[in-house]
Amino acid sequence: MIVIPGTTAAATLHVGPGQSYTTIQGAISASSPGDTIYVDGGNYAEIVNANKPVTLIGIVNGAGHLPVIDAAGHGGNAVSITSSGVTLDGFTIQGATAGVGIHIDGSDIVLKNLNIQSNHRGIFANVSENVEITHCSFSDNLAVDITTFQYNHHLAIRDCTFRDNYGPCSILLLLTDYVTIENVTMDNVEWGIFSIFNNHSAYFNISITNCTTGIISEFSHDSRITGCEVTTVNTSAMGIAFLAAGDVEMDDTACSNSMVNLYLVECNDFTITNVTLKDSLERNCLIEECNNIAIFNSLLTGSQALSFQAEKSDQVLLSGLNVSGNGDGIMIKECTNSVLRQSRITDNDGCGLSLEDSQNISVVQNTFLNNQNYNAMSVNSPDARWNTTVPAKYTYQANVYNNSTGNYWSDYTGADTNGDGIGDVPYVNGDVIDYFPLVTLSSGYDFSGRLPHIIPMGTTIDMSAFYSGATPIAPVTTPTAMPTSQPTATPAITPAPAVTPTATALPSPDASATPAQESQGSSNVLYIVIGALGLAIVGGVAAYLLFLRK
Repeated sequence: MIVIPGTTAAATLHVGPGQSYTTIQGAISASSPGDTIYVDGGNYAEIVNANKPVTLIGIVNGAGHLPVIDAAGHGGNAVSITSSGVTLDGFTIQGATAGVGIHIDGSDIVLKNLNIQSNHRGIFANVSENVEITHCSFSDNLAVDITTFQYNHHLAIRDCTFRDNYGPCSILLLLTDYVTIENVTMDNVEWGIFSIFNNHSAYFNISITNCTTGIISEFSHDSRITGCEVTTVNTSAMGIAFLAAGDVEMDDTACSNSMVNLYLVECNDFTITNVTLKDSLERNCLIEECNNIAIFNSLLTGSQALSFQAEKSDQVLLSGLNVSGNGDGIMIKECTNSVLRQSRITDNDGCGLSLEDSQNISVVQNTFLNNQNYNAMSVNSPDARWNTTVPAKYTYQANVYNNSTGNYWSDYTGADTNGDGIGDVPYVNGDVIDYFPLVTLSSGYDFSGRLPHIIPMGTTIDMSAFYSGATPIAPVTTPTAMPTSQPTATPAITPAPAVTPTATALPSPDASATPAQESQGSSNVLYIVIGALGLAIVGGVAAYLLFLRK
């Protein structure tokens, strides 16, 4: 027999009535790194410090209940994880009304099958890596945030629910990179997800309902949002908002019932595909001071005021949109080098398209139908083009023609004597002059290089026909799987650099502080962060929209 000094096999410990240990902490104190501790169902009125790399597994009792770690009356945090390599599986965590349900100060942490309820905050993770949270529920937690992560890397939250939480944030991410949030449901919460100074995030299949704000991302880059749905209450400010963010892909996402459903300010390099924005109080989509924003194949409907507004932005590409049934349709104001193409602007109560104080704008191959005040109007935008400037092949009624093309206008009265689908005389409405108006809905044409209403993956979008002069837009190829690139211009626009916080942005953990003290100190800092950043963007939107109403 060979004996290797210093090695021992992992042990199994049991906690519960009639077991070797009656308290969870007693079993942890007696354990060695790598041990597994099984905890029988029942109520454990204690606070727990997992200061060793152990696995704690809750066993459902005969009544079908998980073991409960109840910190009521003990003060501080219900569970403090102060070691790396800890797994917590199958517990109800409650009663930390002055602290945190689970405070994490370690790496390689696995939390699963937990009910985290009736705490001041649910989870707080500080300076941690590789934290995985799966199949957990959060409810009736009271404080500013339910789940907070700061100075962390590689965080995954999957298959979790958040309900009936009362603080502003369900998930607050601060200086946390490589985040995946997937298959998460939030209902009856204040804010859903608030992300600040984070990079490399992915949000998949998230449902946020009955909230005041769904998702806010500030000073964050390289994000992907897929298959998400946000439904806010009518008094809320925003559904999804980005401030100073860049390199974002969003697709198959819906937002409704907000004051502003989708808000982008000072953002760069966005690709937004197949989104539904509806029933807003003021704007379905508001874009301000942004560069290189592309929105494809999306529905914007039911806004009580203006459905889409782009202001003080450069290189905005709108293609394949359906903007219908709103107060007003689209406003493009003080923008440059932008395109609206192959979209439907129909049945809006006011103006279909308002173009104001803008330069180098192309509006081509769209359908303007039954907008009550004007189909389109142009103010102080003399170089706007309402038709393509270079002849190109297109198919109309099974025949192929070569010509420039404009838009379909429901109030156009000209004839098409040669049957090529182009009106014989220009469409003129004030400063809107379309020299090649279409005589039927744009969907009745197959344009050469045309972007179909549903973009086939890998399609090359030829934008050369829409510009003349020194600043053409280069051809753009849609991705083969997901949008990974945006239309770029020549010369290329360099996105604004990501804002890098200094080391003094938040205090470093105090080695002498207890987890409860550290958590409380971090809470105070986070309150300030939320007040300074989150409320600023919410208040800014509200103030701006009130200004518009004057």
